[in-house]
Amino acid sequence: MQELLFGEAVLPLMLKGKHVYIATGNLYSAPLRILQCQERQNNQTKPTKPDECVEPENHSNSSWPLIWTLETLHAPNCPTPDADFGEAPIMFTSYVNGTKKDMVVAVQKSGFAWVLDRNNRNLVWFTEAGPGGYTGGGTWGAATDERRVYIANSEAKNFTLAPSNMISTAGGWVAMDSINGKILGSTANPCNSTANGSVSVANQVLFAGSMDRMGSIYAINAKSGKILWSYKTGGSVYGCMSISNGCIYVGHG
Repeated sequence: MQELLFGEAVLPLMLKGKHVYIATGNLYSAPLRILQCQERQNNQTKPTKPDECVEPENHSNSSWPLIWTLETLHAPNCPTPDADFGEAPIMFTSYVNGTKKDMVVAVQKSGFAWVLDRNNRNLVWFTEAGPGGYTGGGTWGAATDERRVYIANSEAKNFTLAPSNMISTAGGWVAMDSINGKILGSTANPCNSTANGSVSVANQVLFAGSMDRMGSIYAINAKSGKILWSYKTGGSVYGCMSISNGCIYVGHG
């Protein structure tokens, strides 16, 4: 099987029919011409717009027939924030005014969630769900029950909760309307720690973990954002929970 090189790290893929959906991450190596261009940019007071160091269709040493791509908002240089995609896209289907709509969502470390129509590749909506950051914004994994899109926001920055407008400096979890991206509610991590792990949803309950030393996990009402119960596992929770037959399975440490 041929190795495919996209010019940057590739997060897990999603396959649907004849299409593969990819969200790309950081660029860890680059040709000399790009490194020299970046050095010139770093020595400038103001970066060029558009960034002259970003080459179109950068898929180094690969043979890959792309049907379409979406380029998200450019980050300014000097220094560039960590705004790559840290998780795989998720496919889902919703009904808009009774019409079936096949979509795909990808969540960025900048805190933005992006939803595209899978049939015509149009951007349906994008929403800044929370603050981005070095490890923050959407990291490792979102979830959807097709009514709502749920993300974990992991950065410990000022985080304005909806609909209360209260401000938290902990990580938290955000629910958005899958049709229009409206933020329906957000829940701060009660133990005032970051929330790096992926989220899982089943039967209108959102499951999420915390990075605190006690390894708190939470069951959250997916509609209201109210915490239904919590449990201390004894070690930080960095991954997501698997759900089967009324049980949840979680790794910690």
